[in-house]
Amino acid sequence: MSRPDDLPQELPSLSSSLLGRVQQMQPDAWARLVTVFTPVVYRWCRQAGLGAHDASDVVQEVFSSVARGIGRFERAKGVGSFRSWLATITRSRICDHHRRHAKQPVGLGGT
Repeated sequence: MSRPDDLPQELPSLSSSLLGRVQQMQPDAWARLVTVFTPVVYRWCRQAGLGAHDASDVVQEVFSSVARGIGRFERAKGVGSFRSWLATITRSRICDHHRRHAKQPVGLGGT
């Protein structure tokens, strides 16, 4: 089984028909969306410096945000691609992750 960061570098696109089905919350469409875009989001997280476990956590947060906002998403030629919307959400969740971890005290070790 390959890891998400071992997959090809090309960026997938989202068809209008799949987008419509995702917006209707059809489970098979969501499964396809997650399967296709998880490696992309994971790669973005890793490129932003997150470790493997943190990147996996952020991927889950990204798709949770997508689920909450997909009903309001509208595709606009040239400026409103799904991928750019997804990238914006990913950057926000990565920033949230860094903010949360900046507030946590660092352990010093010892007995």
